[in-house]
Amino acid sequence: MRALSVEDWAIEQAMSRDPGVVKWTYYPVEMTEEESRHRIEYSLERTGRGLVRRYAIFDQADVPVGTCGIGELNSDCPEIFYAVLPQARNRGTATNATRLLAEWALTSGYAMVSLETVEGNEASERVASKAGFVPVERYQTDHRGETAWLTRWSTATD
Repeated sequence: MRALSVEDWAIEQAMSRDPGVVKWTYYPVEMTEEESRHRIEYSLERTGRGLVRRYAIFDQADVPVGTCGIGELNSDCPEIFYAVLPQARNRGTATNATRLLAEWALTSGYAMVSLETVEGNEASERVASKAGFVPVERYQTDHRGETAWLTRWSTATD
């Protein structure tokens, strides 16, 4: 993992073109290169304000296979998010990224870290569970223009 930079626009674009990523996340659909660059620039602006940190995830061959991050850094309970392309699924990639982000937050002084999953996203629920998170709340909200059930998961310092 390394901090996402504007030069990572291609992974951002690839994520927006993967049906699995688009279905379960808030990634815009079918971003152009310009839109991908702009999205990263906006994220970097928010990083500069201390609100979020985003990362590119690489496989062992140094090929980008996903993104992850941690937001709500100005709150008592930051929120982790992640998505990986098909070639990185079922390999522990998202789980490892989630663990690293949670460990960073908990050792940086946050007492609790959370993440959310959309009902039906069993793969993401497995990531949350394997990374040490437990479900704490279930609620309805808008997801891509439709009402959906989300589960908030959390993990805390011992």
